[in-house]
Amino acid sequence: MNKLLNVMLVTVLTVGIASAEVILAPQWSEICPKSYINAKQTRFDKDQNYWYERKLQFDESIAQCKTYQGEDLKECYQQVIESENRKTDRWNAYVDVYNEQARQEQESLRKNSERMQIINGIQDTIRLFR
Repeated sequence: MNKLLNVMLVTVLTVGIASAEVILAPQWSEICPKSYINAKQTRFDKDQNYWYERKLQFDESIAQCKTYQGEDLKECYQQVIESENRKTDRWNAYVDVYNEQARQEQESLRKNSERMQIINGIQDTIRLFR
């Protein structure tokens, strides 16, 4: 009888443990571009600073989530992931606009340089005939 109770107890405990859901916290490496995972605050690198600040906010959010349990914890982590994805989308859009502006500026400088070469060539030709 005692063996039967022990077997039943072990079975109930095993089933209870096996059915418990493990909720894993999102990892910063899943959110952040690889080149900025260990970003540090710096004076001159706006991108490094951005991802450094994002990491601090992410860590605060995860710490807040850890005060919850069960479905509330799971939902909190999901909200953190969604929030981080929206931030990344906005950042990528900003970077795209910035890169396009830089490309246009480079193109404008190239065209101005070509114009100056033409003007200098014309001036040299005029000087030759004086």
